[in-house]
Amino acid sequence: MFSLFDAINHYLGFFNFNLKLKNQIYTLMGFTGNWYLLHLAIQFFKNQLYLRGFLFALIFLVLLYFSILNLVYYFTSKTIKGDISPHIEKIFGGNPKDADASAPISPNPFHTQSATPVMYDPVGIYDQNNLISATLTSTDSQRAALKHIADYLIETHHIQENYQGLDDHQLTDFLKKSNLIKFDAIGTHALIPSYKLVAEEHQLHVYAGLNILDQQLIGSIETIGTFDIHDLQENYQLLPVSCLLHGGKCKTIGRSGLIERIDPYFVEMKIAYQRKNE
Repeated sequence: MFSLFDAINHYLGFFNFNLKLKNQIYTLMGFTGNWYLLHLAIQFFKNQLYLRGFLFALIFLVLLYFSILNLVYYFTSKTIKGDISPHIEKIFGGNPKDADASAPISPNPFHTQSATPVMYDPVGIYDQNNLISATLTSTDSQRAALKHIADYLIETHHIQENYQGLDDHQLTDFLKKSNLIKFDAIGTHALIPSYKLVAEEHQLHVYAGLNILDQQLIGSIETIGTFDIHDLQENYQLLPVSCLLHGGKCKTIGRSGLIERIDPYFVEMKIAYQRKNE
């Protein structure tokens, strides 16, 4: 019996089921297999092995209780009074009962939530509708400088590579619901603490680092949104509002579970703009 369930569990790993569906399948398997323990308990009683029979019967009743809880939880929208699973989850350090992978992810000290309508920064508070994204173009040496900054922020724990506390089941559910290809270990993004734009050699260079004394050239901006940078510089004042770090260690959905890989770091700049005659 148990060999059969082990084989079923093994072959289920080849498919990427919806997380709720997979839990429903495992719940039915557990509920069905649990009755085999009752059969063993009855056989022990018949053979006058009362202690073993009692232990197997006790295990059967405990597992039956949790199987019924799972059946109610995964197949209905109801709850059962006297459910002790949240207390057990708390004892073993699990997530709160109402935790959900689709809920907003808590930021670390250098994170901002993408759902926030305004962006806070040492240079001011800006409405997201008045910001434009700019992507950097970098050489190999500039990408190496960016990696050095990211590595140092991780080593000093200013950035946490913990997938923001989500386990593999929550990450899988989050990726499927959001239709994202991957999830970075540093989270949706991290803020580089110090940065500036410098117009030099007919280019708009980006310097970034841990502080104003540690800034290094990490790339240049050629376009902001769909606009050429040179046209914008003639008519607009441009102010960098944030320097968002992406990439590094990440997880993506594979055939039989999550796959971890390492992607190059890259930066996304948020730029505020205003016409010069204003």
